Amino acid sequence: MQLSVQTSELLQLKLKDDLFQKHIDQVKAALRSKDFDTLSRVIMQESNQLHAICLDTLPAIFYMN
Repeated sequence: MQLSVQTSELLQLKLKDDLFQKHIDQVKAALRSKDFDTLSRVIMQESNQLHAICLDTLPAIFYMN
């Protein structure tokens, strides 16, 4: 993770725009209202962004086979 913090531009943008907190708030609201569509969409966004950050890290992080 430290390597991503140092080298990933995507992670810096996500931190700058506070997308982590936005997604946490969306997940909490979706859980409260039992809104599975929103919950699954936000979880998939987070997952996809994690993969993108790993690939944007120098050197790239490959953990899925």
